[in-house]
Amino acid sequence: MKFLLVLLAVAIEHLLPQLDSLRDFRVLRSAEAWAADRFGAYRWWAGPGGVLLGIAVPLAGIAAVLALVGPTSVLGYMVSLVVLLASLGPRDLSQQVEEYLTSLTVNDQTAARAVAAELLGKDPSGAAGTPEEVARAILVLVNDRLFAPLVWFVLLGPLGAALFRLAAALRHAGAARPAGFRRCADFLSDCLAWLPARLMALGYAVTGSMVHALAGSGLGDRLGLHDSNAILERAGLGALQIDDVEEFCAADAANRVVLIDQVKSLIGRSLFAWLTIYAALTIAGWSA
Repeated sequence: MKFLLVLLAVAIEHLLPQLDSLRDFRVLRSAEAWAADRFGAYRWWAGPGGVLLGIAVPLAGIAAVLALVGPTSVLGYMVSLVVLLASLGPRDLSQQVEEYLTSLTVNDQTAARAVAAELLGKDPSGAAGTPEEVARAILVLVNDRLFAPLVWFVLLGPLGAALFRLAAALRHAGAARPAGFRRCADFLSDCLAWLPARLMALGYAVTGSMVHALAGSGLGDRLGLHDSNAILERAGLGALQIDDVEEFCAADAANRVVLIDQVKSLIGRSLFAWLTIYAALTIAGWSA
């Protein structure tokens, strides 16, 4: 049943972009602001205690609902699906990539720059956002927005997917928090991203040029918690056999569109490969 929920979540995420507007988590932000006002004066709030509280309370609520309705009931499966969908995103990456590709194709620099800013989380360096930095961002974002929540859902159920999303949310909200809080949030997020990032990088290698992907990513010797983004970028570009992405784009203006299109195709192949493997494991009875 878990495999079917994963398929449903991927399909709904792709077919219903309207979900993006529902993932603002206004209630959680309000609760977090209340907790900061109530506990901000305590030393434990500025470190692991604040991160633990920010994660434990929502997880406890999800666990209570699942226990109330029964995790293996029809209603329980519906709750699990809702939690998984809420853990994806918060924006549909495939839709944003399509918007950026369309903008590049018609040379609409204003639209391309707007989409690039959303993907990069900052103002892009070029007039329309350089395709090189956008391509790297896409290779990383697919893990944060889609693949990692799915991996933790498969391993730990809806609580696993929610744990990853809550950790990522705390990390992104940590700029206004004390240094101790930021360090703890970063550490937890890095820990949860470590396994999915390497699985995704392996997917890039298997569905692209394995020799170039493995050589470029350093999968064999980079074991730190903080290098997941670099591994995803290098493995993805290596799988496409692009040694110097800046030189590739400078060689021909059309290569900007080619680069983003190839990255999009690589990600699609990698996700399909992992879903196929998961389906085979489910059929063999090795997974739920």
